Amino acid sequence: ARHGHQGRRRVRGAVPRLGQAARAPRDGARLARAEYGRLATAQREFAAEAEKKAEEARLVEAEKAERRRREAQQREARCSRDVAEMQPRCSRGVAGV
Repeated sequence: ARHGHQGRRRVRGAVPRLGQAARAPRDGARLARAEYGRLATAQREFAAEAEKKAEEARLVEAEKAERRRREAQQREARCSRDVAEMQPRCSRGVAGV
């Protein structure tokens, strides 16, 4: 045995590297970079989609709030009309409803 050269020495407990990275480290790095790029793209798309959904949700909420406000105004108008006619049809705590 030549002492300077230690061929394929096997360290006890070490697990041999598997797959592409073991065959060609540079190739593995390239694959990892490509995978990272794909992940980044997917993440951007996901973020854009989430932003779109959030925007839609905000619009829906705004519409709901607008409708509630209109209904409250109508209730208020009905109440004041009823009070004017001295026929109080609605309770005092309308705003609390």
